[in-house]
Amino acid sequence: MNGHTPSQDGLGVSDSTSHIPTSAAAGGQAQGRLIRPKGHKQSMAELKLRRLTEHNLRLRDDLARPRVRVSEASLGLLKYCTSTKDPMLPSIWGSSGKSADPFAPPEKGCCTLM
Repeated sequence: MNGHTPSQDGLGVSDSTSHIPTSAAAGGQAQGRLIRPKGHKQSMAELKLRRLTEHNLRLRDDLARPRVRVSEASLGLLKYCTSTKDPMLPSIWGSSGKSADPFAPPEKGCCTLM
């Protein structure tokens, strides 16, 4: 997830992993979270609310993600492809020498020992 909790969005819902001491349970709510006894199971409505809240947070994160228009992305891709020489496409860029080709096997020669 993204680190958000439903209580940060002002919904006042706690997750099932938070345990609050029983002395605080008699007081109702603490710090904007619902207080449950230790053995309380979540009801279907609470589970649905939690799932919808998490889905809402994911949608908000998607909405906040920066977007690039397809026309801008395609222009950038075309500019990169026309300005970057690719040794794997000799029909477009012409053949390059063995020394300029990073994918060519190394030339075998005599080795030097020191």
